[in-house]
Amino acid sequence: MPSISKILIVNADDFGLTQSVNQGIVRCFREGIVTSASILTNGKAFKEAVRLTKENNLDVGIHLTLMEGKPVSEGSQVQSLINKEGYFPKNYINFSLKYFCSKISLNDIETELRAQIEKFLGAGLKPTHVNSHNHVHMFPGIIDVVIRLMKQYGIKFIRIPVEPVISLRDRFSFNAVAKLFLVALARTARHKILNYGLRTTDFFEGLFISGRLSRKNLIEVLGHIKPGVTELMCHPGYVDAELLDLHPWNYNWDKELEALCDEEVKKKVESLGIKLAGFGASLN
Repeated sequence: MPSISKILIVNADDFGLTQSVNQGIVRCFREGIVTSASILTNGKAFKEAVRLTKENNLDVGIHLTLMEGKPVSEGSQVQSLINKEGYFPKNYINFSLKYFCSKISLNDIETELRAQIEKFLGAGLKPTHVNSHNHVHMFPGIIDVVIRLMKQYGIKFIRIPVEPVISLRDRFSFNAVAKLFLVALARTARHKILNYGLRTTDFFEGLFISGRLSRKNLIEVLGHIKPGVTELMCHPGYVDAELLDLHPWNYNWDKELEALCDEEVKKKVESLGIKLAGFGASLN
């Protein structure tokens, strides 16, 4: 039997969030190991992300969102999703509490996610994959909406953020508990996704190390890549005042950028026999 190759898709989320994030992602595509990106259609720099995608022939998907910023659809159509000022819940905790307390309509969610897909397509882009901000597409009910929309629009690949817990230095923190809860939801959603004929990667990395993707940690992750197709989630970007205003917490956007473009990292990919690819290439 022929041996199975180690194929790695390095996907950068939040493309379109700000110009500084856009520039960081494009640099990691040109000079580093990033092979794919996911566009945030309600991001401040969406139009620039579209232009950069076309100029660089980037493999891109849709980064669906139901939190942070404003909806793509008219606010009057998705009242349960927004506050009085017309904004989504400001973070994962606020959204989760509102959703699991049945204060958000699934009809509103479908209206908004459809609008995001239509905006992406209307910009002349073809999505190779779907994922979501803070992985809310794994929530019960929401996953059914996303599957239905993917089937309708002919999108084949979806992220399932199930990853082995190799090391949890913050295992007693709320953040770690939330991630473990998400993995449990994702394991349940996997069966449904595969039953509907959608595709996902064999393995996923980047959830438990999110915000800590330094050169050292990235090299460690590369050492765990198995034969088959793996997606590595990342969030590179240049940190500036606009990004800090949107995300005031201490996320290491710039450290991830440096790690993803590091020469030692690129040599490690080569020495381990890892083949870098985008979702589009993995469809073939």
